[in-house]
Amino acid sequence: MQLIIDEFFLIGRPEHGSLRHAYKRYRWDRSSTAHIPSPKNGIALVFLHCINSRVLHKETWEPTIEHIFELQATSSNLVNVEEAWSMDIPNHGRAAKLNDEALQMRPEGIDAYVPADGLQLLLLSGLMIGDKVVGVGHSAGAAITILETSGYPLTRLPFDSIILVEPSMMTREVLHKVMTGPDGGHPLRLIMTAAKRRLDTWKSRDEAHQWFVKRYPWKRWDPRVLELFVRYGLHDLPTGTYPTRYEGVTLAYWLSFVLPYLFIASLAVGKKWCMWDDEIRAGILDVEAGRRMTSVTTVDNAGHLIPQENPEGMANAIWMLLGASVTKNAYRL
Repeated sequence: MQLIIDEFFLIGRPEHGSLRHAYKRYRWDRSSTAHIPSPKNGIALVFLHCINSRVLHKETWEPTIEHIFELQATSSNLVNVEEAWSMDIPNHGRAAKLNDEALQMRPEGIDAYVPADGLQLLLLSGLMIGDKVVGVGHSAGAAITILETSGYPLTRLPFDSIILVEPSMMTREVLHKVMTGPDGGHPLRLIMTAAKRRLDTWKSRDEAHQWFVKRYPWKRWDPRVLELFVRYGLHDLPTGTYPTRYEGVTLAYWLSFVLPYLFIASLAVGKKWCMWDDEIRAGILDVEAGRRMTSVTTVDNAGHLIPQENPEGMANAIWMLLGASVTKNAYRL
């Protein structure tokens, strides 16, 4: 399917460092299909990737977005996705390059309020179309999407609904257990330790691709996602991190990121729970603590990195959730 892709940039608020935010908008070329959905219930999807995770960027959602539009082109249901948006967290992807100098001046890194500010700027920009906005956040991106809603009255939330994909949330008790345990204990600690040791420069994109395709987690990724990662998840040298290297590529991100503890939504989880154990999952789904999900969907053939490992399965889950929501509203008196 032919997608129409446009890139946009907005400047963040001064209280958040005036960092530059990078977005892409995806619309389908309706002239390429005879199926024209009803203009009613137009939806704008807003995607946010997870942080770091070896290292992600807004384009990682493209295979998922493309498949959603393919489903729409062949479906007779009431879902009408007008457009999809994806945003770089400001120290990842294209945004990391745009903010290179500014990030050098922030050795403490950025917190989750900075990308949440970027989401709010988009929602208030007037650039979006659609009667409803549905947020889709993966891992830390899920927590940031929820954070963006803070300060709004419950009757005027910026999202019609939110789809949380493997959200990075845990109770304070579990967080304390994870962070005070041995480095070789919890899978999350193993990932944090490995991130500090990994190779992050290569002689070329081709060399980097050959390195990734042989190693976890990249060897599990859909080939299209890996190709996008090599294209957008790497920066040509030199960079602020490596100012004296003039040949090769490096990861497109700055290490420092601080995520507040966060505890509306539909939940999508990978069938292979390789990162969040049962204790973390129980905390996310604790109804007594007020975390009541509209639905919980399991995506086969994927672990924590669902959009990278099984983008079509991710798209199918989103499409099913959108269809259930639209059908429910269509028959509401």
